[in-house]
Amino acid sequence: HRLRLACALDDDVGIGVFKEPRPRHPAKCYKKHEAKHKSDRSSCCKRLSKCYKKHKDKESKIKCIKRWNDWVTSTKHWSECRAYKASASCFCWGKTWCKKKERSAWEKLCDEHEKERDKHCKKQQKRKRCPFDWYGNIRTKVIIGELP
Repeated sequence: HRLRLACALDDDVGIGVFKEPRPRHPAKCYKKHEAKHKSDRSSCCKRLSKCYKKHKDKESKIKCIKRWNDWVTSTKHWSECRAYKASASCFCWGKTWCKKKERSAWEKLCDEHEKERDKHCKKQQKRKRCPFDWYGNIRTKVIIGELP
């Protein structure tokens, strides 16, 4: 699984917004998974936007983006654990109410998402706080385990 939500920056105004991908599958469970990523990242994405907007030179803008990318990478398992908890719960619940002929597909999705959940939850570290403060300044020290 790769993170399909991106913190997109508009070069003219530097606004950070999450762009939803076109769903590859209509199931609400996939949407719950992606919504969890969005909720995990959106506050920091807005702060990235402030960092990006406040700097006029290209080098500083790149530094903002690099810090964002480093943070996303370092919190990957934390966010995937949370997202797979949401989608696994949905798929596993789905197999209890679906039609009998659809049950094997729901069971397969439930099993797959539970395995991914377990894999990421075992690897997760405590969440690192966003590398930007509320004003878009780059933090010099990122503390593990604090909220954004």
